[in-house]
Amino acid sequence: MKALLVIDMQREFITGIYNKENIIFHIQGLIKCFQKQKQLIVFTQDYHTSPKDKEFIKFGKHCIKKTEGVKIIDELINYEHILIRKKRFSAFFNTKLNKILLKHKIKEIFISGIYTEYCILATALDSYYNNYNVYVISDATSTSNYEIHKNSISLIKKLSANILTTNSVIKQLNKEKNI
Repeated sequence: MKALLVIDMQREFITGIYNKENIIFHIQGLIKCFQKQKQLIVFTQDYHTSPKDKEFIKFGKHCIKKTEGVKIIDELINYEHILIRKKRFSAFFNTKLNKILLKHKIKEIFISGIYTEYCILATALDSYYNNYNVYVISDATSTSNYEIHKNSISLIKKLSANILTTNSVIKQLNKEKNI
């Protein structure tokens, strides 16, 4: 089994993202393909319950519960998914993600979403450390500018993950279904 992770596609974060329309388009295509193949889809949500969260010292207050900014963007909210709320960069840190992946017998993780240099990197590393085959989808991930994204993708490739494009993932999934 495979899982598509859609990392932090939230109202508060999406406004500052480089190439956001294309990222949203690619994620929508991936979600449709994973749904068609009956694979697991997990959204993460950066979600803070305390106004004194340690992360706010460095990054300022963001994604506080019950605010508009914490919500998943409208373009993605209607797709069926499991939601994981997190307080740190990695989708694995103090969450039930690994338990859910094990329950569904997931072997391969495909990562999409935002911020490449923070949450995508941390989640890719923890996916690798938890013994999953890890794929980061370069055209379905982004950050505030292209150079940071490009450099982060290069680092992720060196440390933990295979780098793919949306088209290559969709082709591979469709090919596997026809075998």
